[in-house]
Amino acid sequence: MPRRARQARTRNPCPWAGNGRRARCPRRQCHTTNRWRVPAVQRKHRTGAGNRLLREVLTGYGRNPTITSIMDTTELWFLPVANPDGYDYTFSGTPGARLWRKNMGDNNGDGRITAADGVDLNRNFGYKWGWDNEGSSPDPASLLYRGPAPDSEPETKALNAFHQRVRPEFAVNHHSSGQVLIYGVGWQTATPTPGDTLFRALAGDAANPAIPGVPPQVTSDISTSNGDSMGHAVNMYGVQMLAIEMLSCDSAARWDPNEGMAAAESRQRLRVPGQ
Repeated sequence: MPRRARQARTRNPCPWAGNGRRARCPRRQCHTTNRWRVPAVQRKHRTGAGNRLLREVLTGYGRNPTITSIMDTTELWFLPVANPDGYDYTFSGTPGARLWRKNMGDNNGDGRITAADGVDLNRNFGYKWGWDNEGSSPDPASLLYRGPAPDSEPETKALNAFHQRVRPEFAVNHHSSGQVLIYGVGWQTATPTPGDTLFRALAGDAANPAIPGVPPQVTSDISTSNGDSMGHAVNMYGVQMLAIEMLSCDSAARWDPNEGMAAAESRQRLRVPGQ
């Protein structure tokens, strides 16, 4: 379960939360488990790299004015890994496990996990689930297998229950490793929405991006996806969600995160100086 990082007292209600409530903002990632770099920046990595983004928030309160303001006006939820079984499997040393993307569902019930097992959790959410076979796949052997039905997986059900209980206003979804800030429609290309005005204001533009060095981009400009978590959160729960594709390496999926680089990147996400 996610755990809240919050300050007991509230000095100033967030102006856009309404009714004096602090805005609720979850930060989550690792639906697809081959991206070791992502949880390494948000939490303690299995190799002991340290509590990065969460640590920056907790240790920065009262010392850094930006972090202090965020903590005083915002209820933060951290969900380091949305696919814990699949993530753990990537460390198993089993041939082919390192780049495993899906969860660990035994699709054919034979008691073995093969390439034909598991569901891509970032294609299993109900909104636009199975819209076409380009943004997801009906083939269990595909890395993008969407599952037998929308919201069929326990991990997907858990995230739906989280949204229904917490009702966050804003969310950040961490991915790797395109080094872009993405928003908007993913299920088909060239589909603007009224919400894009808000997202453009939040994300900035190529000349002045919200995160320095991370230009904004519409989701479908990278690739189409249906049944994905961001489209589901925005359209089913009204959550204003952006996805951060984190800094690139030659191939981040094959790369063991470097402590110094990940710590610097977590500070960049908060736009605060080094401490």
